[in-house]
Amino acid sequence: MIQVRILPRWLLISVFLFLALLLLLVSCYRIVRPEENMISSSTNPNPIPITGILVARGGAMAEWSTTTVKPQFGLHSAKLQIPPGGPPMVPYAYVGIESPVVTVSEIERIEAQYFIPSHVISDFRPYIVICLDLDGDGSGCDDFIIGDESNKTPKNQWNTINPTKWRIVSEGWTEYTLEELRSHLGNQSVIRVRVSVGMWDTTESLVAYIDGLTVNNTIYNLEPDVSSE
Repeated sequence: MIQVRILPRWLLISVFLFLALLLLLVSCYRIVRPEENMISSSTNPNPIPITGILVARGGAMAEWSTTTVKPQFGLHSAKLQIPPGGPPMVPYAYVGIESPVVTVSEIERIEAQYFIPSHVISDFRPYIVICLDLDGDGSGCDDFIIGDESNKTPKNQWNTINPTKWRIVSEGWTEYTLEELRSHLGNQSVIRVRVSVGMWDTTESLVAYIDGLTVNNTIYNLEPDVSSE
């Protein structure tokens, strides 16, 4: 009689502990899973093809190339080249896209991929430029924000330029973080974002391949011509 009463009690306790453990695991799953989905949905890992704008001045060159490309991007990368020389003409070249955001206050992240061949002697590297439309006419760059970084550039491999300090050309050499820029410039219109090479004291030749321009959570695959259809 004693054994008959004790056995069901242990079975009941075992079942209760099993159900409690199962409930705990299910609850943990329901808590963690949405956070994982939230993280994965906040970024867009697939590059979006977009027509890149190529510009070259002062003897520099800008063209599309199939020589050095990254597998996850398209068939082309932008090849920007500065020949030896420098002043009196200011050589510069860039690849850019039009208005990926409306205002500076919307910018949370800007970076780009670049490749410098091993034969390039120059220590110059690409830098990011944000063009501002101060008068609101929708054309021309009335002021520039330049983003650069001081890290040394390994050559013959793809690197990422991710500026931590920014400078407004009209304000000289004062440096800002991106957060300070958003606060300082407020709702100033962005007309173009570009990746550039060349400057006033460029005296050595430079070749750089550019692709994967990222603005916020969108990666842009730069191509010669992308249909809007």
